[in-house]
Order: sequence, then C-alpha cells, then structure tokens
Amino acid sequence: MIPISRSEFTTGTPRRRSSRRRVPLALLAALVSSGCAGASHGAQPEARMQLEVLTGDELRETRTANVWDALRQLRPRWLRPRATSSLVEPLAEEPIVYVQGIRHGPLRSLQQINLDNVRRVEFIDGRDATTRFGTGHGGGVLMIDLDRS
Repeated sequence: MIPISRSEFTTGTPRRRSSRRRVPLALLAALVSSGCAGASHGAQPEARMQLEVLTGDELRETRTANVWDALRQLRPRWLRPRATSSLVEPLAEEPIVYVQGIRHGPLRSLQQINLDNVRRVEFIDGRDATTRFGTGHGGGVLMIDLDRS
C-alpha cells in the first residue's frame, strides 16, 4: 500500500513540497551568522580590553594608598571569587595576583603594593588565565606591571 498525504486524499492530487520556503530561510540563516561573526571582530574586543585594564594614573586618582583599596573603588568585581565548573575544585576561586609576570600571592597581597610604583593592572578572566597559566586559575588573574624606576 502506498502512503497518501492528507492533501492528496482531500484534493486527489499529489502535494509537492515547495523548495521556495527553504531558500529564504537558508539565506536568512547565512546573513544572520555572517552578521554576528562580523560584529564580534569589531570594536567589542577593544572596549573589553579597556574595561579589563587600569593604568597607574587611573589608580592614583583614587587617592588611596594601595592597589587593593583602589580596585575596591574602581573595579570591585575583580576582587570577587568566581564559581568554577570543575568537579575537582567545586568551591569559588579568588583571582591570583601576579607582579611582573611572577606569582605574587593571594588577593589580599594587593594591600602590600604601593600605588606609586604601579604602571598598570590587568584582569584576565578564569578561562583565559587557565589557558595561559594552567589549572588553579579559574578565579582569574590580576597582572600588576610596575614602573622600572
């Protein structure tokens, strides 16, 4: 027995599937995906970079004594522990402090760094920090660059 579609049964003529519907949908999908891909390469990374970096001058404008206090005013979210998606380390992790590319210590070690010597502070999110520094950096990294004087 040959299966009969509902339209064929009621009209007596076989129903053709229209390929005209597929073309606009495929075209729309291609345009949307290419538009999204182009937008991700625009000004967004530059804007993100500016949000993730503070210069020494910006820090000193806070009139605080150390990096910890300046970040509490300017970027408090950088000081918050972040939840990890690891089964091995299920607890939230704090960002780790690096000074001149060398691991300096826990987050509270920022209280020991005088603002007068800081050139810039950069926050690296957990995913990028884990890629760059290895496991144990799920909370991110605060990179401190000091003046060479």
